[in-house]
Amino acid sequence: MARPNASLTSLLSRLTLAASSKDYEQVLHLSNDLLSSSPADARAAKQKLIALIKLDKYKDALAFLEECVALKSQNTLLERSFCLYKLGKCAEAAKVLESATGLAAEYIRAQNVFVRSCPRALIVRTGISYGRL
Repeated sequence: MARPNASLTSLLSRLTLAASSKDYEQVLHLSNDLLSSSPADARAAKQKLIALIKLDKYKDALAFLEECVALKSQNTLLERSFCLYKLGKCAEAAKVLESATGLAAEYIRAQNVFVRSCPRALIVRTGISYGRL
């Protein structure tokens, strides 16, 4: 019986190392392994969510939030609203942000309002980030 715990501990250590190294592909792989053994592991679930966002897999992140049993929706408002914002679902993002507080929530709220009020801003911002302007 000690072997499964040792295996989970090893996976968690490797997950922590991958996250600190910002190796998000590895984080995704390890968090999936951990969640298959321990579906209620909130640390692994949060790391998977972050990895999906860092890898620009916003649809996958939202799908994961819908199926995840380890994370409470109240604790993932920022991640959910950010994904919605990045997918252009500004009205949905605004609705999620209604109950969010803090500086990060204000930042996402401001970006969301900016894009909603000036759709051209999204094109300009993308053009700048890719060096087209």
